[in-house]
Amino acid sequence: MRAGRGRRGAYGPLFALVLVGLLSMGALAIDTAHLGQCRTEARAIADGAARGGLVVLRSTGDTGDADAAIAALVAAGDVCGAAPDSPSVTWGRWDDTDATPTFAEGATPPNAVRVAVARTGANSVDTFLAGLMGFAQTEVRVSAVAATRSVHALFVVDQQDGWTEAGMLQAQAAVQAAFARVADAASPADAVGVIGTSGPYAWELTPLTGIGTALGRADVEADLAVLSLASFAGSQASTTDGIDCSVFVSPNVDDFATDSCYPAMPRRYSDEGGADPAVALELAWAEHTAAQGTIPVQHRVVVLVTAHDPAAVPAGAGTERAADSYSEPFTELVDTIPIDAVTIAADAETQATALWDDLRAHVWVVSVATTDPVYDDLPRGDGWHAAASSASALEPLMRSIVSAWPIAVVE
Repeated sequence: MRAGRGRRGAYGPLFALVLVGLLSMGALAIDTAHLGQCRTEARAIADGAARGGLVVLRSTGDTGDADAAIAALVAAGDVCGAAPDSPSVTWGRWDDTDATPTFAEGATPPNAVRVAVARTGANSVDTFLAGLMGFAQTEVRVSAVAATRSVHALFVVDQQDGWTEAGMLQAQAAVQAAFARVADAASPADAVGVIGTSGPYAWELTPLTGIGTALGRADVEADLAVLSLASFAGSQASTTDGIDCSVFVSPNVDDFATDSCYPAMPRRYSDEGGADPAVALELAWAEHTAAQGTIPVQHRVVVLVTAHDPAAVPAGAGTERAADSYSEPFTELVDTIPIDAVTIAADAETQATALWDDLRAHVWVVSVATTDPVYDDLPRGDGWHAAASSASALEPLMRSIVSAWPIAVVE
């Protein structure tokens, strides 16, 4: 009987040990779940702040502005009932065409950012049952890397004489500003090209050129620096750009001086009227198609900038060009001559559809003082149509388009 009572008495310490174990397991389960929730909240803040920082970088070209935006986004967040610490922000490069992409800290130009969000030190997260075992707080640390998606972008610029020269120069500045924003946050696979269009003609002013290097960026910048009105055969005088032009009048409309107004631009003869956006979109389709497979890319884009409604191309277009035996040095595409405005509009929609269906190329349209509803029908994918009241409104619109191009959390 005494032996039995002794065995029963040993259960007290054993029960205490089991109780401590159960409490420890409960503390572990409850506090682990709580800590997981805190990390989830911190990760959401890091994801959003990293994306937001890259949007600001594409909008301003300034990592300082982006840093301030990231700090504000993090400060506005809540991690388990309290604001996180000031974030750690690291800029670098991400190449989404690598087989195994990695974040290259400090590489330039930056197209990716790592944002670390934490609650540490006195700002650590309070525990529940773990406090009974001496662990009253625990630190939370997470990070997220966001990067711009690799993009092939074609800027299509209407170069007809319906622009004022000042307006055309503002269009040029808008394209240059948009390009700068792309280049300031370029991925290694990014490529940019420029297409000019006038009447039934579209010209490859700049082929799709990789801008992941300083040399590639400089090549595109050099071409954009001379983007202006096409060289009109004796009909376009310069008034604001300081170039001394020799202006000829009919019947000498095919008589170009070697120092004509815009010698680096294609030539448009005075009989080549009309406005045909379809031919430019067709050339954009051909360029994007040719680039497939040469440089891996996540996102294809076409941005059409125009100041003209679709307008019929007359039967006589090209007569003077043919008589002059002029051969354009630029890669050139010529649409049907003659062609009426209704057919041009329908063809433009067909080409925009082909860009999306065949290549998943997103189409944006920016028009100045135009009224034709076809421009509302051309956007595809993420693209949209914006009508500017004047050429001076083009630059912010172009920057907003670039800022809308995709950014992803990649790590």
